[in-house]
Amino acid sequence: MRERYPPIGFLLGLFAVIYFWVAVSIDAYLNSSWWRFTGSSFSALGDPSPNATGAAAGLYWIYNDVVIFPTAGLILLFSAALILVARNKIQATGGSFLMVSGIFLALVGIYHGGPPTPGSVHDFVSTWFFIQAAFGIFIWGIGTLWQGERAIGWSNVALVIGAIVIGFSVKFGSVAETEAFAIVVIDIWVIWLYFLRKSFFRP
Repeated sequence: MRERYPPIGFLLGLFAVIYFWVAVSIDAYLNSSWWRFTGSSFSALGDPSPNATGAAAGLYWIYNDVVIFPTAGLILLFSAALILVARNKIQATGGSFLMVSGIFLALVGIYHGGPPTPGSVHDFVSTWFFIQAAFGIFIWGIGTLWQGERAIGWSNVALVIGAIVIGFSVKFGSVAETEAFAIVVIDIWVIWLYFLRKSFFRP
C-alpha cells in the first residue's frame, strides 16, 4: 500500500484543484444575489450572519461542508503522498507543513467567522492556512535542492518568493481576489508536481 499510494495521492492533489474551483464557483453562483468576487471574500460564503451573507436562504453550509471540508481532506491525502515520496527529511518536513495547512483549512470551515465564532479566530486559521502552505512549498523546494535537483528546487523557492513579492506589490480589489491569487499559486505547484510525480518515486 505504501508503494502504491503516492500515485493516487498526486492524482487526489490534482483533483483538489479542480474540485475547489468547481465547487466554489457553484456556491458563488447560488449566492450571486449578494456575493461579489470583487467586493467580498470567499469565507463570506460560509458566514451564517444574515446581515453579511445569504444565510437567510440557508446556503452558508455549502461553503463550509461542500467546499472547504472535502478540499481540506484532499490536501491531507496529497500531503501524505508527498511525505511518502520524500527523499530526505527536509522534503518530508515540507510535506508535513502542507498537511498542517490542510488542517487549518478544515478549521476555516469550523470557525467560519460568523456567530458564535469570533472573527479573530477565523482570520487566524485562514491566514495560517496560506502561511503553512507557503512554508510547505518553500521547504519542499529546499529539500529538492538538497537532493541535487536544482532546477526543480529553485523553481519551488522562486514560486514562493515571487508570490510574496507580487502579493505585497499588487493592490487587489477585494479579499477574494487576494485569496484567489494565493490559491492559484498553490494550484500551480500542485499541478506541476503532478506532472513531475514519476521523478519522485523510488526505484
